[in-house]
Amino acid sequence: MAASQTTRQAMWLSSIFRSIGVPQMKPLSYMMTIKILYLYKKNTVFHTCMKHIEIHYHLVQEKTEESFVKLTYCNTKNMVINILIKGLSIDKHEYFEHLMSVTK
Repeated sequence: MAASQTTRQAMWLSSIFRSIGVPQMKPLSYMMTIKILYLYKKNTVFHTCMKHIEIHYHLVQEKTEESFVKLTYCNTKNMVINILIKGLSIDKHEYFEHLMSVTK
């Protein structure tokens, strides 16, 4: 459901930028941790097993095929956002600081 909501918000922002003359040059790229959605995006035959969530992710699949968004699977351990939302060990905190190019 988060991917669907993110896609809808991206569509809204894109329309605002278009209205002020700023076109979208590349697909919006975002990472997700839900591996099943990644499989759904890659394999359209797999969706028959997922009828109960198809409504939420149909838009995501459609916009992916149109190259409006680009979905990338990212393991939870590698999500940089973890530095902001989780209590991390010093090693992991410094690792994510490095990924964000944060300097002391």
